[in-house]
Amino acid sequence: MPAPRFSILLVFLLLLGGTLKGFTQNLRGRIVDANTNEPLAFASVYYNNTSVGVQSDIEGKFSIKSMGLNVELVVSYIGYETINFPINTSYLGRSLLFKLSPKVNEMGAFQVSSKRGKSWYHNFELFKKKAIGVGMFANNCKILNPEALQFAYDTATLTMRASADEMLKIEHSAFGFMINYSLSQFEYNILTRVFVIKGFPFFEKMTGSPAQERRWRNNKKLAYEGSMLHFVHSIHNRALQQEGFELHWVERKPNPAFVEDPKIKKAVNALKRQTLYEASQPENAHQQTISRADQERFLEFVDTSAVSYEDFLVEADSMVYLQFRNYLQVKYAMPGYTWASSQSGTKTSLVFLSKERVALDPSGRVLEPDMLMLEGYWATQLLGDLLPFDYLPQKEKD
Repeated sequence: MPAPRFSILLVFLLLLGGTLKGFTQNLRGRIVDANTNEPLAFASVYYNNTSVGVQSDIEGKFSIKSMGLNVELVVSYIGYETINFPINTSYLGRSLLFKLSPKVNEMGAFQVSSKRGKSWYHNFELFKKKAIGVGMFANNCKILNPEALQFAYDTATLTMRASADEMLKIEHSAFGFMINYSLSQFEYNILTRVFVIKGFPFFEKMTGSPAQERRWRNNKKLAYEGSMLHFVHSIHNRALQQEGFELHWVERKPNPAFVEDPKIKKAVNALKRQTLYEASQPENAHQQTISRADQERFLEFVDTSAVSYEDFLVEADSMVYLQFRNYLQVKYAMPGYTWASSQSGTKTSLVFLSKERVALDPSGRVLEPDMLMLEGYWATQLLGDLLPFDYLPQKEKD
């Protein structure tokens, strides 16, 4: 069986939320310019991937309710580098001081496109496809301030980058959210199709009619079912099978019959002569040549025997860790549900750890999601399917 094309996503830093048990007092602090120590008024202060946030006052001061431990407090201000700050017991009762530094243009070595010409719009379309995804809710996401985006393309490495001068405002009309997204990193290599997207989302709930509220609730439940968030909640509850998940080990080995096609080098050189938009299209003949070769490069072997919790979870130092070497295949079946433009039925994902073990907090959430390499369904779950880390269907009100 040929291996599928890598579609690796270093996931959003989405699931860094922790237990809601912990200290109860508010977190207080002040935000200033790192160079002048002048207060920064109306800076955004929020917990990563939640709907809990405030703004600093005219003196740069803020007070935000506690959400416990193992969460990240995000501090963001236009024109400054965003800070994501892990909260732990050492900060109980203390006043926090955040010194924000002016943003540095990290795309200096790239040819930057910020003018909204034909090239910019092509790059924007590619960015939307990669950042928002192609799931059933992708068309319901609208970036309200696209002018904040800048794009860069390195023809030597065939790498696209994107940055934003301010938080992206994304209206998600299928979920009833306004997502304020502080984009930290976006890179997409059109040759390997490996992409990295990192950011810090803050959710503002929209107000709608009873019918809209019902639709939003149903859509969020559809997005949750079979998601990574659903998976880690099920691990915590030791209820994977009951919740509809099926696990198998997958081994990927080099194909001994594979022979490098001399056409591949020509295809790569041809892509370098094309524009980013032309080179990135899946129907591009040179892309297809490289893709076919990549599919033949490896063989996959699926072990159909059952996978127990002890096979991929370990406990140490009062923590639970994901720990395994091969690819873990995770299947979730919901007959008749179309989750992407060309996929329906069973949602299948592959997970590979890029370090020996990855910790889960007491609620079962992944503390280092960027240490997971994802393929398949979970690699398509992007901003169009994004839910707050503390979302649970049974907690939704009728």
